[in-house]
Amino acid sequence: SDPKNASLRADWGSLMARTHNAADAEALYGEALQINPNHTGAMVGMAELAADRWEAQAAEWIKRAFQVNPNLAEAHLLVTRTALEQDDFRTAEETLDKVLKVNPRLLEAWSLRGVSDYLQEFNRGNNPTVEQGWIPRILKENPHYGKVFADLGDFISLKRQIPSAVEFYRRALAADP
Repeated sequence: SDPKNASLRADWGSLMARTHNAADAEALYGEALQINPNHTGAMVGMAELAADRWEAQAAEWIKRAFQVNPNLAEAHLLVTRTALEQDDFRTAEETLDKVLKVNPRLLEAWSLRGVSDYLQEFNRGNNPTVEQGWIPRILKENPHYGKVFADLGDFISLKRQIPSAVEFYRRALAADP
C-alpha cells in the first residue's frame, strides 16, 4: 500500500465507517486529509461521522467539501439526509434539485426524493403508500434497488414507526438480498 495515497486512506476509512468502527474511520480520514487537505471523500466521511453523532462539526466539513467541489453529490446527499431528519423538507428539496441538475439519474437522490414525499404525507396525517411517486420510478429503473426501502426504514424509524420500519427493511432485503 502506498503511504502517500489519500484516496486509499479515505476508502479504507469508509470501510471502517460501514463496519461501525468510527474511531479508526476518523483516523484514516484524518490521514487522508494530511496527505491531501482537499480530499473531498475524506471531508464527506468526516462529516458523516460527525452527523452520526449529531455534532455541528458536520456542517463545517460539508462547507469545506463544497469549497473544493460545489457539485459534490455525496455532500449534497448528506445535507439532504440531515434536512430530512429535521423535517426540513424545503432544504431537502432544494438540495436534491442541485444534485439532480448535475446527475438527473442518480438513484440515491431519487430515493431521498421518495423518502421526502413519503415523510411529508406521513406528517400531514395521511397514510402514505410506496405505490405512487418516486418509488415505482426507482424500481422501474432498477428493480433490485433495495436501498430505497432501507432509506424509508431509516427515516420512518425516526418517527417511531417501528412496525413500518421493519417492513421496509424486509422489502429492502427482498429487493437486494
